[in-house]
Amino acid sequence: PPPIGLDPAHLALVRRGMEEVVNNPHGTAYNVRITTPPYSMAGKTGTAQVRRTTAKMRAEGVDVFKLPWKFRDHALFVGYGPIHKPAYAAAAIVEHGIEGALTAAPVVRDVLLAAMKRDPRLIRTIDETETGRKKNRSGENRGGTTGEDE
Repeated sequence: PPPIGLDPAHLALVRRGMEEVVNNPHGTAYNVRITTPPYSMAGKTGTAQVRRTTAKMRAEGVDVFKLPWKFRDHALFVGYGPIHKPAYAAAAIVEHGIEGALTAAPVVRDVLLAAMKRDPRLIRTIDETETGRKKNRSGENRGGTTGEDE
């Protein structure tokens, strides 16, 4: 893609942060990371407040999961994948979903994973695998190393 005028160092910092949100055990979306190689994603969680949480409510230990539905915050998540060669991006907003990592991130994860599993650059078909095996058996790799004897 053509450059958009961002300093590459700044963009790398943002991408690293989004990777950490999903793939670092301390990240807010770590529990919804993609664990199936070679697939991966990075992203950012978010919450849009529906109503003001007062100091009194916080002091009383308000439980956001017990609030009436209409008062629960909206959940947001935006992500991309795969991490090192991004090809897909997705975003989700779940109205009254409370937290981005809880309700919106799983939606984005599932969309990205489905897209990457269908990406011909990331998968090999049975025909391609069989063609590779036939080439190896016919001796087309003679003279080079296959790595099998190393």
